[in-house]
Amino acid sequence: MNTTNVNPARNGVTTTVQVSSAGYNHGNSASIRFNTQDLGENFYNRGLNVAVFDEFTGQPIFGTTFDTFNSGNSESFTQFVSTLPLGRIVAIAIKDDANFNLSERGKRACKSLGSRLIDDLQFRSSWAIIGQTGAAPGTATEKLSNQAAVTCSREITATKVSVPSFTIAATSAGNNWGNMAQVTCNGELVFFTGGYQRGLNVVVFDPSNGRHIVIGAILINKD
Repeated sequence: MNTTNVNPARNGVTTTVQVSSAGYNHGNSASIRFNTQDLGENFYNRGLNVAVFDEFTGQPIFGTTFDTFNSGNSESFTQFVSTLPLGRIVAIAIKDDANFNLSERGKRACKSLGSRLIDDLQFRSSWAIIGQTGAAPGTATEKLSNQAAVTCSREITATKVSVPSFTIAATSAGNNWGNMAQVTCNGELVFFTGGYQRGLNVVVFDPSNGRHIVIGAILINKD
């Protein structure tokens, strides 16, 4: 990781992130848009719909949903937020409900993104936020309503940033051709808890520095 890449063509380019939320009684929908492009209808489900954006380029990195209506998923959300680099932009939109089993730790994770309204969240509220990891409570762009759908937006202007270059390689061999899988970054094997197993071994990398974030690393085929 000694060399760096710079994309001066994106320097000064402004993108817009728009987040819409409607609780169950107010439309039962969620939407996170990058400029005019929706991140995808199949992405949105009940709970906290989360999209992560690069703070320097404004480009989307990752999207997932934490159904905090069900127990246990609040802790998964809390852990996910804790793995994100400082300053990363995070957009969240509630669909249906996210408050029923949202723990105090989960609410503190929201506050760590700059939320000041999360303590006012009720059953099937509408809540939309565009925050940033490590932000002080009250600094995020957010809207919350217990009676209607809400929308908020934020502009992100790309800055000229030197980004370390790195090489990622993935190797797969089915049962009859070696029965192995591995992912490397700059020639070094990426390790994670449980090791590589049968099924889909998934590693997510931070494009700004090459560090890996493992999220649901293994989906094991039990058939």
